Amino acid sequence: MDPLCEICKESDETVLHVFRDCRVAHRFWLDAGLSPSTLFFHGSDCMDWLNANACNKSKVFGKLFTWNIFFLFSIWNLWIQHNKVIFQHTNLNPRLASFVENLVMEFVCCIQIPFVSRSPIIMPVRWEKPSPGWVKLNTDDSSLVNPGIVGSGGLIRNSDGDWIMGFVRNIGTIGSVATELWALRDGFSLCVQLWLLAVEIELDAKSVVSIFSNNTTCTGDLSPLIDDCKALLRKIPQTKMIHCFREANFCADALAKRGTTTTQDFVMLSLPPNALLPLLDFDIMRCISVWQSQPLVSSQQLGGGGGGCGLSTARWRWLWVGALVVFGDGLFPDLLVMVVRGGDGDSVWVQEVMDSVEKRPFYLYSKPQITRNFEAYDKALEGLNSIIGYAIKANNNLKILEYLRQLGCGAVLVSGNELRLALHAGFDPTKCIFNGNGKLLEDLVLAAEEGVFVNVDSEFDLDNIVAAARIAGKKVNVLLRINPDVDPQVHPYVATGNKNSKFGIRNEKLQWFLDAVKGHPDELKLVGAHCHLGSTITKVDIFRDAAVLMVNYIDEIRTQGFEVNYLNIGGGLGIDYYHTGAVLPTPRDLIDTVRELVLSRNLKLIIEPGRSLIANTSCLVNRVTGVKTNGTKNFVVIDGSMSELIRPSLYGAYQHIELVSPTPPDAEISTFDVVGPVCESADFLGKDRELPTPAKGAGLVVHDAGAYCMSMASTYNLKMRPPEYWVEEDGLVSKIRHGETFEDHIRFFEGL
Repeated sequence: MDPLCEICKESDETVLHVFRDCRVAHRFWLDAGLSPSTLFFHGSDCMDWLNANACNKSKVFGKLFTWNIFFLFSIWNLWIQHNKVIFQHTNLNPRLASFVENLVMEFVCCIQIPFVSRSPIIMPVRWEKPSPGWVKLNTDDSSLVNPGIVGSGGLIRNSDGDWIMGFVRNIGTIGSVATELWALRDGFSLCVQLWLLAVEIELDAKSVVSIFSNNTTCTGDLSPLIDDCKALLRKIPQTKMIHCFREANFCADALAKRGTTTTQDFVMLSLPPNALLPLLDFDIMRCISVWQSQPLVSSQQLGGGGGGCGLSTARWRWLWVGALVVFGDGLFPDLLVMVVRGGDGDSVWVQEVMDSVEKRPFYLYSKPQITRNFEAYDKALEGLNSIIGYAIKANNNLKILEYLRQLGCGAVLVSGNELRLALHAGFDPTKCIFNGNGKLLEDLVLAAEEGVFVNVDSEFDLDNIVAAARIAGKKVNVLLRINPDVDPQVHPYVATGNKNSKFGIRNEKLQWFLDAVKGHPDELKLVGAHCHLGSTITKVDIFRDAAVLMVNYIDEIRTQGFEVNYLNIGGGLGIDYYHTGAVLPTPRDLIDTVRELVLSRNLKLIIEPGRSLIANTSCLVNRVTGVKTNGTKNFVVIDGSMSELIRPSLYGAYQHIELVSPTPPDAEISTFDVVGPVCESADFLGKDRELPTPAKGAGLVVHDAGAYCMSMASTYNLKMRPPEYWVEEDGLVSKIRHGETFEDHIRFFEGL
């Protein structure tokens, strides 16, 4: 047998070589913070080197543990890696030092738990519903082997124990504490996206609970995760974190197990998989008696005080063995990829919908997610006299409009037909606002007749409004649309409040408009001021800057005798199109930035959300036509196109794309452009996407397609606009718009 090390091929494969002298080990110790002089200080005697480091308690690594503990974990993991590379042909882990550090931190947290009793104790354990008005987030981690491929999962339930949302994530190879933190980060991000206001957080890892309850300082790779979690926690108005036993964390544990085997990085579950339903019922109905065969921690510690990890120090044994039936290798055997985010698809598997509807691209919406998005704004506006004016331009589906009206929305309109559609959907005209820089006289007449607010955009617009008021015989309530010249830091096509915009009145012309309104007391009543900043805004300071300008204008206008009571701030919050878990402003963040300004002037606030109400409620579902390459580029060709969803082609916008069916673990990942069949090189839905090679007919979804997608669809290349469906609260799928057909197109020419 060749005595040379099979990895470096530079020296004999001795124990000391594997632990210290191999270039792989040498790199590890340098990454761990040792200088070269320290590394080789003890010469060539293996036992001297091992003893010197294993007994060294004075060399503190980071803030939580001594060098000797880190050293012992390190040589064990170096040995494991060396053998895996040689015998299992795995790749070297370039971040092994960070991985070991996380393992050591978990170990140190665990051994800090004081012993209270060594006697077996029988005690009841159950999952408890959250308090009324609160929701509960349960999270967990799981590993195929220890250490090995890890996954995380979690779910959010309301005070009745009903499912709100869940998730699973495949993470890779990291420590348990880091995995638990990933689960919390995903759970917190989801709570923020759903704008949940009061969240109980429950997990069975005491070491992680202690990080947040005791402000434990951590080093290495954990610091960014902890910082992210804390930043997200600050976005939730009320939170409380508690430790629970694993027996009270069944559902999160089951989801985490699924995370170890899913081929997707992150999967959102808007309603529970069928295989999880027995566990949800079990959580609500059962109370398990368990006994503890290892030292018990105090009840105070179980409530979150002190360090420690229940997973490592408390080994529980089942007395109610029937629960074991639902755990094992067969968990979630039929789980398809729930390729929907933030609710775009809810309880129905996308593949099931594809199999049951006509074979063409279609939009799939989540009605419950629409509700959640509205409620986030509604709760944020508590204490303010306000109108939530849904921007119909974002999505003009009649069924969606009717539902938003039922929830309590007003409507923001930018054309006569949008006005007619809003009236047809039953919106209260006194909660409708007519915007636009080119409003037609006949449309303004209808607005005047119905009592709709009208925003004045220009001199000729004011003349048309006056004429419409005379024709209708009605006085029109108007707001002046002032251009605040604020940079919204968004794509120039959706920036509407800067000095180069075609919209609004320049502030130096304000007095001219005030005098003009005074000159038409029978036709016009000035009731407020309006501005519109743009779309996809990710910094709420932009709203506050504009609001400060606007209330100053209102102060000036009031000094001239006008009873101005409305502040109308248009512009929309951005969403996490990239699905990175980015911490973005919430409706509460937006409202809180302007609340005091509004209250100090006793104003009624009108806001105009569109994207943030509807974007994350839908996905565009497509089928793969085929795969091709031109030698330099790989293409996935689908039946959907820029005709159905033009945002990527028009704005260069990113839309997250995933395949519907699970990917085999050994599938090769390639880089593809996802394109449609339209005769334009601009016809793409995504560029340079990492995907497994899909089969012909495979499902592919484009996420976050609820806003500015179907409403901007066209029939270019005679690709007819697609049908739309939504998932209702009971999980049923209903068609909410018929797809257009070739016969519909021909009908426009009949009788000519």
